[in-house]
Amino acid sequence: MGDSKLSDDPITVPIEVQFRDIDAFGLVNNAVYLSYLESARIKYWLSMRGKCDLQDLNYVIAHVEIDYISPSHLGEILQIGVRVSSMGKKSFTFEFCIVGPDPEHPGKDRLVARARSVQVLYNQETRQSMLISDALRTQIEKFEGRPLE
Repeated sequence: MGDSKLSDDPITVPIEVQFRDIDAFGLVNNAVYLSYLESARIKYWLSMRGKCDLQDLNYVIAHVEIDYISPSHLGEILQIGVRVSSMGKKSFTFEFCIVGPDPEHPGKDRLVARARSVQVLYNQETRQSMLISDALRTQIEKFEGRPLE
């Protein structure tokens, strides 16, 4: 996974850690981070597409990996940065950077987790993967503000 910093990400999503998110140790349960990533992915995609219709979420998740760096606690406000790091013919990769407040250094952030997910464009009607069109590729690159491989 890359060394994404929030300043590199076109979208940053704030999420407050809720009571339902924590485990018996008082920490955010590892599985909950998948929901956090989902929120960031959806915000990115709909913002990039300029729409807010669920029909525009035309991808499925093929792979997700998360590196947990430091624990999060009830009431913390986490910032989840997301960006597209690469595109193939039918798939693209999101990279995520999750940061939270650093209790030892007020006003500074600490790295909570890094994650990566691979999405495949998907046609619900035909139930098959789709090619990333040149128009969509251009739209993503414009939103990212940089060319992608």
